[in-house]
Amino acid sequence: GRSGASVVAKFKNLPLKVLGLVLLAFAFFLPWIIYFVTLGGAANTQPLIPRPSSFNIFQTLVNFVFGFQSYTVQAILISLWPMLILIMFFIFTRSHKLRAPGLDYFSTASFLPILLVFIVSYLRPIFLSRYLIFVTPTLFFLIAWTLVNFPKKIYAYAIGGFLVIMFSFLVFQNVSSATPVKEDYQDVANYLSKKARPQDVVAVTPPFTVYPIEYSYSGMAKIVTIPDWDRYARGPIPLFSQEELVKQIDEFKTQYANLFVVYSYDQGYESDIKIYMDGNFQLMDYRTFSPGLEVKEYKLRYDINPQT
Repeated sequence: GRSGASVVAKFKNLPLKVLGLVLLAFAFFLPWIIYFVTLGGAANTQPLIPRPSSFNIFQTLVNFVFGFQSYTVQAILISLWPMLILIMFFIFTRSHKLRAPGLDYFSTASFLPILLVFIVSYLRPIFLSRYLIFVTPTLFFLIAWTLVNFPKKIYAYAIGGFLVIMFSFLVFQNVSSATPVKEDYQDVANYLSKKARPQDVVAVTPPFTVYPIEYSYSGMAKIVTIPDWDRYARGPIPLFSQEELVKQIDEFKTQYANLFVVYSYDQGYESDIKIYMDGNFQLMDYRTFSPGLEVKEYKLRYDINPQT
């Protein structure tokens, strides 16, 4: 009837309305972006992101639905991609039969951002699943719609089974030791607070990771960055230079007994720092706190009383 037609018409106009709201929100946000870029703050302050592959697209969808599982579990789930293709085909073919209002919009809002970011990443890599978390509401609408529209004899079992599977993966994610974890900066800060002495120095690389460490750090040793970054000066983080690294370490040798280097996000020069430090100084201690986050302690000089 007329009411049904009016509902469909409203949903057809929904994408344009949403796009207008997004553009309006971006317009209010634009002055801050311009100001931030003019200060040079956007340079050398972001993690080095590799170019994605088709595997990352399916990995993103698996992460959103089943959580951040171990790499083995992710590989098994991603290997079921043909089933996902069949489900997508089912969604689009059933949408014409059932005339679900707004289904095309929900499909576009769920998958188009992922594809666009994937394509753009071949020009400048920006593909990280956490950047795409905003697609999860519409993605779960699609999943719910798909399950509800299974044949009446099996849709209740399909919904119940899917909920059981999601809950099981949620529990497994929290109890499994193989589940990828967040960067454990708090334990790093606690370790440095206990281990580093006032005559030592802590160097964090890359520089922008100094903030989560300082948040929990309560030690007496000074915290610096590699490359050396004056956070109170105007301008971006300096680019890494092997020559500047040697000068910085030589300066440390005139003042400090030991150097604690905190390695986290590899910005392309982490191996250069490790090769220089491991080849020129005695390694006193080595700790790994989470994948990609480690601390190495090096001896700089032996003429400083270790008890002071």
